[in-house]
Amino acid sequence: MRLNWSLQKKILGGYSLVLVLLVAVLTWAFINLDELGRASDSILSENYKSIIAAENMIDAIERQDSAILLIMTGYHNEGNSQFQKNISHFLQWFARAKDNITIVGESDIIANLDSSYDQYLNCFSHLRLLFNSHSTDVAEYYHETVLPLFNKVRESCISLREINQMTMFTASEKAQSIARRALFSMSVIGLSALIVGMIFSLILSRLIVRPLRQMIEATEQVAGGNYDVTVPAGSSDELGQLGQSFNTMVRQVKSFHDLNIRQIFSKKRKVTQSCEALMMDYLSLTVIIKL
Repeated sequence: MRLNWSLQKKILGGYSLVLVLLVAVLTWAFINLDELGRASDSILSENYKSIIAAENMIDAIERQDSAILLIMTGYHNEGNSQFQKNISHFLQWFARAKDNITIVGESDIIANLDSSYDQYLNCFSHLRLLFNSHSTDVAEYYHETVLPLFNKVRESCISLREINQMTMFTASEKAQSIARRALFSMSVIGLSALIVGMIFSLILSRLIVRPLRQMIEATEQVAGGNYDVTVPAGSSDELGQLGQSFNTMVRQVKSFHDLNIRQIFSKKRKVTQSCEALMMDYLSLTVIIKL
């Protein structure tokens, strides 16, 4: 079944299709930007906090190990003060890391870190007792018990930092993948919208300009005296109706023209007949006079 669309509906329909494609581009862009924003937020707000916490815990445990060495070298007050100060510093950042568990396996690292650090503090207390009793086993106890626990705590902190760094790297790759996908899809849809717009513009120009050009050519022929010209009027839109009206007008002009010519010939024939009658009367009168 053929749809009888007006020229206005055809123009609005074509540009509506282009508009729909542009809306699709914008919608897809917003969706990908939202995903990209969530991925970036994951990178910055979650994993970065745990990395900072791990870095600060590493710094605190290393300062505590340095404090133990100060105590063992005779700087008891300075070493003890530094060790106690970094206990609160370590526990502060440990609490932040514990409240920010977002990765599979991170809770196990936090649990091991909590247990190892408690053992480390207990061993430090025992080390101070050995030092106060002037025991000769202080150095041996440090190397065999305290130092391995220090390394265990430090390695747990490093594991916590690395697992979050790896997650950040994965999230960064995901964000880049989303960005590339968004760029590609928007380019494809945008290019499609551009191609559709160009095709529709060509069709629209053909739809409007060609009938008008045919009508101009037909008008010039009519002005030159050719009343047998017609323009195609196959469509049912405004241009088709204009073509039909033009053809009707030309037929009427032709009819008027033909009628005028017949009237002129008729009058000419009457004048000729009158002249011939007068000539015959004149000849007859001449003959009579001669006689």
